[in-house]
Amino acid sequence: MKRLLCVCVFLLSAPLMAQSPEQVVNNAYEEVLGRKADDTGMREYRSKVIEKGWSEEDIKKKLRKSEEYHVRAITMAYEDVLGRKPDAAGMENYKRKMQKGWTEKEIRNELRKSPEYKKR
Repeated sequence: MKRLLCVCVFLLSAPLMAQSPEQVVNNAYEEVLGRKADDTGMREYRSKVIEKGWSEEDIKKKLRKSEEYHVRAITMAYEDVLGRKPDAAGMENYKRKMQKGWTEKEIRNELRKSPEYKKR
């Protein structure tokens, strides 16, 4: 009886279905960049998952530092808050701020303080 109980506890504590490294990478890309990983990204991050034990959260953190993410986040913030795409000056301004650690939420908050938003 003890043996059966141990097996049951082990099975219940194990994840229902482990994800492959490819799934981990694609999940991170989908959430952060809204797309599947390209071949280069897949190779790079798959290797980090396998060889260095990177998690999906590790990959997301790295992707959020990419220019692609910054452009996507800024564009989405402008479209959601102001109903338009960012102009070149606005894009460059917020890209610099994101490189210094600003989040998409902070950009949205600042856009809501703008005269353009207040006129809406």
